[in-house]
Amino acid sequence: MYIVIGGDGKEYGPKASVEVRDWIAEGRLNPQSQIKEQGDDEWKVLGSLQEFAADFT
Repeated sequence: MYIVIGGDGKEYGPKASVEVRDWIAEGRLNPQSQIKEQGDDEWKVLGSLQEFAADFT
């Protein structure tokens, strides 16, 4: 499960991987969007996660 920061700057989640992919497809998230795994303190750039790399090609 993931927590994401939307284009409006608000946190959303927890979201399952399939929901994150849906938001990518809808244009609600982009490679620069911030994401972290639930329970983790470290924010990452969505495009840097191997799990979602194919969703941006």
